[in-house]
Amino acid sequence: MKEKYNEFLNTRSGIMIGEVVENEKEVKKLLQEKLIKEYGSAIRRLVEEEKPIDEKGMEVVDLCSRRGIDLNIGASETEKNKELIIQQVIEMIMEEKEREESFSVALEMQKRKGTVFEGFENDPDFEGLHDFLKDKFPGDLLSKALVSRVTYFPDTVCISKEGDSYYLPIKEYLKWKKEDESIASYRVSFSNMSFCNRNFTISLTPIELYSFIDEDVQDLPLHKLEIVSREFARNIYINLLTDELKEQWCSLKANSPEEDFVKAMTSNKEYLKERSPRVYDFLKNNIYHENN
Repeated sequence: MKEKYNEFLNTRSGIMIGEVVENEKEVKKLLQEKLIKEYGSAIRRLVEEEKPIDEKGMEVVDLCSRRGIDLNIGASETEKNKELIIQQVIEMIMEEKEREESFSVALEMQKRKGTVFEGFENDPDFEGLHDFLKDKFPGDLLSKALVSRVTYFPDTVCISKEGDSYYLPIKEYLKWKKEDESIASYRVSFSNMSFCNRNFTISLTPIELYSFIDEDVQDLPLHKLEIVSREFARNIYINLLTDELKEQWCSLKANSPEEDFVKAMTSNKEYLKERSPRVYDFLKNNIYHENN
């Protein structure tokens, strides 16, 4: 039966993935420029066998030694060959530092561009969204979530079923639901592309919200705001927590660490301090960086 709705299959998914790919390209370009600025002169000095070797040079020597690269081609070598060696070493440094360095580059890009909020103007439930987010994520935490945009499609229903996503007008969703009532159980109210940041390059990623039709909650306006804040918290978990911090967090919350982090980040801080002091201290010291 779902074949009848193939015209709505993955229409938004492709757009979001394409956006992430373009953002990754920009981050990688900026990161390469940053590394050339930081390491370029040190690599050239090593290639031309100049002394002394500075701290950056020692870092490059260690990396090349581990990778089996000989930098000592001498000052008499052609400029073309020197540039090839420099580029090769920069690419190796990119591989080594892409995860940790791309975050700082992406953060500068995020602060420059900001997060775009679209589609909320006709839903009064979202009037306090900006203040709600600022309260949950003080300081520069909103920027560190690296959310390129949050777009709301109130007239589009998203169905996630068997690995595929269908983005349907409400009338088409109601038609499908009339044919198969179980389809309502596959409705989702948001998509978050932050999973793209789990490995390698960290970049800016979008969040999309869809129709809340058939949402069975007691306080729908608050629920809508909480969905957005939870997905910002999820981005922070993926972007900010190093392997070491994740290990520390898992010692506190081992069953479902990511979901528990999202819940903790969006909880009332005073309540959290009273009921889960170790969790509160972890967030205070590693995420909020508060002194008291």
